[in-house]
Amino acid sequence: MKKIAVLMFNGVEEIEALFPVDLFRRANILVDTVSIYNEKKVNGSHNIQILTDKLLNEVDFNEYDCVFLPGGPGTKEYFNSQILEEKLVDYYNQNNLVAAICAAPTYIAKLGFLESKKSTVFKGLEMDLIENGAIYEDVPVIEDQNIITARSVAAAKDLGFAVIEYLLGEDDLNKLKEQIINY
Repeated sequence: MKKIAVLMFNGVEEIEALFPVDLFRRANILVDTVSIYNEKKVNGSHNIQILTDKLLNEVDFNEYDCVFLPGGPGTKEYFNSQILEEKLVDYYNQNNLVAAICAAPTYIAKLGFLESKKSTVFKGLEMDLIENGAIYEDVPVIEDQNIITARSVAAAKDLGFAVIEYLLGEDDLNKLKEQIINY
């Protein structure tokens, strides 16, 4: 069974984090929400308290098939965690899947993950990607090798779908779509 770590922090955009979590779990992917702090409780950007499954210092990213970084106004919190940087760089360097949405692609760009890769980001932050060697594309979601990036809250569903297709394939994605898209 596939497994995803979803990073959580104070100021995380709740929809960007939790809509994909819901999709992943519906697709029978194991998901651990992971606080980047030493406590499991984080406060979302719209004052929704989230109790995570695990703490960053408890997890080994190499046990996961994807590490997903949601965005939001608190995205700067990623830059303040040395342990996150060490774990994520090691994980990425083993050619594992990293997904990021909204402002979070700016963090993985600073780590060098997006160099010479197509990517997208929240409008207005394009230069943060370009200055770090990314090939910016003005699209909701884009996949390039082992990186999936998405632009904003409106792309949370599409990012979830892209990760599911990457990990499970088109058939499993289509089954999920049949279950949830009923309009």
